[in-house]
Amino acid sequence: SWSSDGRAIYFTAADEGNHSPLRSVTLSGDERVVDEAPEPIAVQDVSSDGKFLVISRNMRRGIEGLVPSSPTEKDLSWLDWSNIRDITPDGKTILFDEQGGGAGAKYGVFMRNTDGSPAVRLGDGYGSGFSTDGKWVLARDFYSKPSHFVLLPTGPGQPRDIPSGPYINNYGILLPDGKRLIVNANKPSGAPQLFVQA
Repeated sequence: SWSSDGRAIYFTAADEGNHSPLRSVTLSGDERVVDEAPEPIAVQDVSSDGKFLVISRNMRRGIEGLVPSSPTEKDLSWLDWSNIRDITPDGKTILFDEQGGGAGAKYGVFMRNTDGSPAVRLGDGYGSGFSTDGKWVLARDFYSKPSHFVLLPTGPGQPRDIPSGPYINNYGILLPDGKRLIVNANKPSGAPQLFVQA
């Protein structure tokens, strides 16, 4: 929305994650934060005397599933924006990521047993899938430059970076042998392609 004097535009936007403070930008490009709220907001209008009409964007994404231990569906969500990514063959553990404000600016990769026990944060980024043996999770660390994949241990151990070379990794899955990935990636000026990466 324009300011009443026409010298600035008021808007809401996030630097990272879903936190979106009220901001203004002048016609010369000077930007500042005007106000913040504990949850995402969206500016709707500005009055001539400088009062703002904003709405709260209370959005939530969840996970529900029919699991082996329950005759009815269970809510398996964790924070405020749970995205299911994989499930173990026995149906007892799910992999998901959290992309809302609760997980932080770099999002978070989690696993959780379907019995309703607490989730375990494995690392930052987007989850992709479990390894065949269940000891690793493939995740995309999109805040690193360039973005790349990382293997996160589901138990004791240290994360392992997977170099991306000159490519920007978009999506990937582990192949059953646990040694290779199928990757959707592109060079900075090119179109996405599929690759097998060892």
